[in-house]
Amino acid sequence: MAPHDEKRIHVEGVPITLPYDFSLGKFMQVVGGGISNDTLVVPLNAEKYFEDAKGEPDGDGNPTPAPELITPFLHTDAHGKAATFISGQKCGDEPAEVQAFAMHFNDQEKTYKQTKVTDIPNYMPAKEPTVPAGDCLIIEFAPHKNRTDKLCKQYGVRNTERCAQFGVPERDRHVCDIREAYDDPCAALGPNQGISLECWRSTRGDY
Repeated sequence: MAPHDEKRIHVEGVPITLPYDFSLGKFMQVVGGGISNDTLVVPLNAEKYFEDAKGEPDGDGNPTPAPELITPFLHTDAHGKAATFISGQKCGDEPAEVQAFAMHFNDQEKTYKQTKVTDIPNYMPAKEPTVPAGDCLIIEFAPHKNRTDKLCKQYGVRNTERCAQFGVPERDRHVCDIREAYDDPCAALGPNQGISLECWRSTRGDY
């Protein structure tokens, strides 16, 4: 497995032991970090922690760096600078946990569905040469939730409802041809869109 600064996980060579050789855990190890169901270690560039340049939107299409939230998790060891997150620590004022969410693409229907990953280190991405159809994977250290509102750029620039948010100009909106499919109607709506507060809370894992 190898990174090439392209925000994609891919394999060079032939995996021998699956899912380990093509797992998220193996990838994080290769890049000098680590991940389990309760911990996340992210190796850092000493000069840049956030994507804040033009054309580099984060997972919600709008870069919002918050260095004051990252500082407590930074450390430097023999391998360099890294950020380590452990479930049960606080992010800001709230207890947080390591969580992962995967978007799985259906090429025939031009839709994708979101699932919460239960076995994070052994998660194996879809074996596809492009994204989509390859999976979008979001890893968060945040209060417990059942789904994420973040989205990979490769999905965001094609999403019919969010491509403008990801910087696609109006003249190019014809490329916005995929949408998210929901098993739970509550998940598609926000608290100000005519549904009950109880329904909204259920999508965030408050119950």
